[in-house]
Amino acid sequence: MTEHAHHDDSGMAELLELDGTVLAGHLGTVTGWLAELATDPPARIVDLGAGTGNGSLALATRFPAAGIVAVDNSPRMLERLRTAAARQGLGDRITTLEADLAHGWPATGRPDLVWAALSLHHVPDPEALLRQIHDVLPGDGLLVVSEMPGQLRFLGEDPWEQRLHDAIAKRHLGFDPHPDWTATLARLGFRATRRDFPIEVSEPAELVRRYFLAFLRRMRDHLTEHLDAADLHTLDEIVAGGAAGLAPVVRTGRTVWVARRDG
Repeated sequence: MTEHAHHDDSGMAELLELDGTVLAGHLGTVTGWLAELATDPPARIVDLGAGTGNGSLALATRFPAAGIVAVDNSPRMLERLRTAAARQGLGDRITTLEADLAHGWPATGRPDLVWAALSLHHVPDPEALLRQIHDVLPGDGLLVVSEMPGQLRFLGEDPWEQRLHDAIAKRHLGFDPHPDWTATLARLGFRATRRDFPIEVSEPAELVRRYFLAFLRRMRDHLTEHLDAADLHTLDEIVAGGAAGLAPVVRTGRTVWVARRDG
């Protein structure tokens, strides 16, 4: 699943918002790590591919003096982000900018921290964007790139879920293959630290169940030609029955690179 470069619809927005709630602990861990690595607390943060604002909200909470520019190409996602920021009392600190990263670095001024969570691999020319980020970051500024190392899973080694993921892979949905950015960052003049974060969430059970069902609903319309009739029927039964009798557990992960200009 991606948090960005998404289709502009309510189903994806629901999934992104649930993603932020379910993975709140992970976001807290990552932003805590950034606080340890930063020379000084960032005053200006740019969130590239912000979606419904999971990263922006977590960063605003971690760095209470920072102003944040949330960039996305979807006006509907940005509207939901503004609503969430206002609800959390952060509306005066998070501003939004509608822009397409395919056109390069947006006009956001000079940031102290750039956050790109599950967005960089969607950019047609990521190296060009990274060069621009390198040019605008101050010497002690941070670039944070986050990617998903594998499929989002809920039912462990369940054969039906494996067939579902095989079908998702055929449609290039869900997990997106991405480069190991380590060599690219080094070649472009960054000094990067990589860290892998395994994620497993089982509670609150009702929240995890809602996330599972939202994921299935999101995938359903795309899989008609790639799942056999029996597997589609199983999917529909799970959704119609609210995943009754199942105990889904979120199993996923993130690979995070934190980079500075080298020299």
